[in-house]
Amino acid sequence: AEVVAATSIDEALEGVRAGGEGSEAAARSVLRLSGEPSCCGALAVRGLPALVECLRSGDVQAARPCAKALARLCAGAAERQDAALAAGALASITLASAQQSCGRVTSHTDPTGTLGAVVDCLAAHGGDPSAVAACGLLLQHLATGVGAAARRAAAMEAGVLPAVAAVARRWDGDCAAILACRAAVRSLTRDSAALQSAARTQGVPAQWLL
Repeated sequence: AEVVAATSIDEALEGVRAGGEGSEAAARSVLRLSGEPSCCGALAVRGLPALVECLRSGDVQAARPCAKALARLCAGAAERQDAALAAGALASITLASAQQSCGRVTSHTDPTGTLGAVVDCLAAHGGDPSAVAACGLLLQHLATGVGAAARRAAAMEAGVLPAVAAVARRWDGDCAAILACRAAVRSLTRDSAALQSAARTQGVPAQWLL
């Protein structure tokens, strides 16, 4: 069973990396596997770089399930999060050039470039409510747990809050995109007057901080 699971993970990740016509189906397979306890550990170790890179792609159909899968993995056990970061740190070498082209540099508090990738995903797919909601969920998980304070600071450096605020202005009412963005902002700024003040200056609606 473990061999079959490993094969399924490798095949799905290869499809995500390859992009193109089969990337959406591959990304959905990754999302399904991220919900299976027997696969989460291996997927976190082997898959994080591919999932992060997918957020940067222009393919919103693949980016949506990849963002959801990342959120599931980041919500997992502490050892799984550590394994994901250890594997993803290797990807910072290749992600650095993409970040620098957008005026950002790789941060030691965001070794996988995940926060920068979320900003890119919001910029590229801000018109898709499902993609925005998935990114919001991922941000909520990144802003909680052990080491959350450092990740929140890294989110500010990466420009997450103005990106969220800009996307939110495209939507009205309490749609899934707005609710996810609001929850992400609250998670990122919770119990920090300094971060809440910074959020207001960066265009985040004051009522989102209540």
